[in-house]
Amino acid sequence: MESTPAASIYSSLQLQSTRHIRLLKIDDEASTDNISCTLANVSLDDRPSYFALSYCWGHCGNSEKTKIVCNGVTLKATENLIAAMKRLRSTYLLQSFWIDAICINQDDFTERARHVQFMCDIYRLAENVVIHLGEESEGLDRAMGLFHTLHEKSAEPLSDSNTAGMVRSSLSRSSDEVWFRIHDFFNRPWFSRMWVIQEVAVSSVDPVVLCGSHTLSWSAIAKVSRFLRETALTASTIARSRNGNALMIQQFKERPQSLGLLLMTTFQFEATDPRDMIFAFYGIVHPQDRETLSSPYFEVNYEKPVNDVYRDVMMGCLVHYGFVDIMFRGSSSSYHTTIESLPSWVPDWSIPPQHRTVPLSSGPFLSGYKASGGHAAWKGPSGNPSILRIAGKSCDDIIWMAEPFQQGDFELLPHLRRRPQTLEKLWNQVSSRLGDSRGTMEAFWHTLMAGIDRERAPLGPMFYVYFLRFWHQSKHFDQRAIKYWATNPDARPAENEVEQRILFEKNTAEENTIITVDEYESFERCKGPQDFKATKQNAIQVFATSPPNMAIAAPKCIHCFALVLPEVYREVGMWKVEGTSPALAYRDSDPFIADYYRHLENGGEAIITSDEKRHILTHLMNILGNRAFFITRDGKTGLGPWSTKPGDKVVILSGASVPALLRRTGEPKWLRDETDEANPVMRYIGGNHLVGEAYVHGIMSGEAVEEFDWDTGYEVFDLV
Repeated sequence: MESTPAASIYSSLQLQSTRHIRLLKIDDEASTDNISCTLANVSLDDRPSYFALSYCWGHCGNSEKTKIVCNGVTLKATENLIAAMKRLRSTYLLQSFWIDAICINQDDFTERARHVQFMCDIYRLAENVVIHLGEESEGLDRAMGLFHTLHEKSAEPLSDSNTAGMVRSSLSRSSDEVWFRIHDFFNRPWFSRMWVIQEVAVSSVDPVVLCGSHTLSWSAIAKVSRFLRETALTASTIARSRNGNALMIQQFKERPQSLGLLLMTTFQFEATDPRDMIFAFYGIVHPQDRETLSSPYFEVNYEKPVNDVYRDVMMGCLVHYGFVDIMFRGSSSSYHTTIESLPSWVPDWSIPPQHRTVPLSSGPFLSGYKASGGHAAWKGPSGNPSILRIAGKSCDDIIWMAEPFQQGDFELLPHLRRRPQTLEKLWNQVSSRLGDSRGTMEAFWHTLMAGIDRERAPLGPMFYVYFLRFWHQSKHFDQRAIKYWATNPDARPAENEVEQRILFEKNTAEENTIITVDEYESFERCKGPQDFKATKQNAIQVFATSPPNMAIAAPKCIHCFALVLPEVYREVGMWKVEGTSPALAYRDSDPFIADYYRHLENGGEAIITSDEKRHILTHLMNILGNRAFFITRDGKTGLGPWSTKPGDKVVILSGASVPALLRRTGEPKWLRDETDEANPVMRYIGGNHLVGEAYVHGIMSGEAVEEFDWDTGYEVFDLV
């Protein structure tokens, strides 16, 4: 906000002894574009009646057309705020409102910091929270039509008789334009703002959501978001949205979390002031954390440099929680940081989401890993607040790394720049160095999946069958990409939405209607009396627009994902049997393809559903995005940040659930370690840059420290 003079509309608030705030009333001037309002000081302890606004600030508009006159002073406001206040004026006439941009003197850092202390009470005590998502847009009516359909369907729980595949088949095709519009809705900027988490989570009622001329409830948005995830509807469309952010907000509303978990898991949100990437959580932490926030490490101070705020919070998490993994939150993208003098062990929470990497670890209780064997974190005094002195154990060194993975490596559509044969080439590089034994094969595919499934559970034998199905399918997509780029060498990624939808529809139709002779023969071999007896009408109803979900089918064949009663499909014109799979040529050279056909010939015992296919691909993209495959001196395989280099050291830091990659920054020295005052010792201590977290196959469950004496045998690392 800007005013002339800036502070002339604000009278001082009694902030130290009472919880005074300002409320505004919007004058009834519906016939004008300009907004007129008045401010009044009140105490929260008097329980005033008001509504609290939740919105995205946005950018300043044309001041000649977008003006706010407050207490007689003209302010320049953002277009989003003007639009929100006009909607409030027409919907809630004569009500009082709390709107942060106006009710807080944004030029007074002390006042801003004080408000953060009881911001949660402002939203909790409001009669309601009004969420303003923005104005009308092209296709919003169509998006809302689909939204209400999804909301109705979300009331019916998924079951054997109401599967995710059946739900998808009853809706518009995944290539239809309306899916782009529903994603437009969830991609509105509000869904990515950090402060909205608290504004919704602490609300004592069901917030009202205003979007253009439409009115929704927050609970409806939360239900639809959960439904989209459970049915993999977003994963089945070419467009993507932030509906997962809405689901995360609802989860925090239902279950308060620790500060450490909040800082680890909210990497898809942003804030205008980088300090708010921290401060915005203080009002919603678990009650057990609130006393800890009084520590100087967590001081709310908008005059404090950002790098000091981040460093102190990271140190506070180590001191009060022993939470080491949080340092990995931004380290894998550390070279994107714009914060000067930020130590490598301090995450840059302000890095934009597009440059962030999904962390392997979410803490020792949620990561699925226990590399340090559950040992508590140990840190000692370094004499410099920007240097973290921490105990650990050196395990290995990286001697080779592949080219970092790119998003295009896993695109299903060639025109979106899929790089064909990325995984095939990687396996050839790895097997040429480590051999192609069963042990190498297991380490390779486990490493690609980071050793865990989508729910962070260890990969079981059945998951290997899922991986084989994915590996086989990747050959199909690689061949399609090779053919496409051979005939379109100068093609650019399709940016036009209509073109994308046409290509996506064509690709989906090809993928879902063609089976190979060898796949059909596999089906015939395992077909028996237990087969699903579908009628022609059932086939049309259930499988009209998407592959079947095998919860309703019985054949136990590795490729029966798309092979239930192909004679029924042929009858309705949905399937055609073509020649052999393009992967057949790799049978003698690729051991994974050999295993795939071995299962295919033997009937296998796995049923691969369409949901599992989507989940495997999504999991793989999350794990490998912005990471690189490496091999260590001891012959172990692993994944590290894209900035990994040969020579980086694999270290198990005390208290960490995953290994760390360190890069030496100078020659180590013998220094006096006085952590144990009674028995000080000389230790070899060197400076190291934290490159980031790593997955290293074979040491993720504490194997590297099984016989390690953490009390006396540790090494000391100075992270700079």
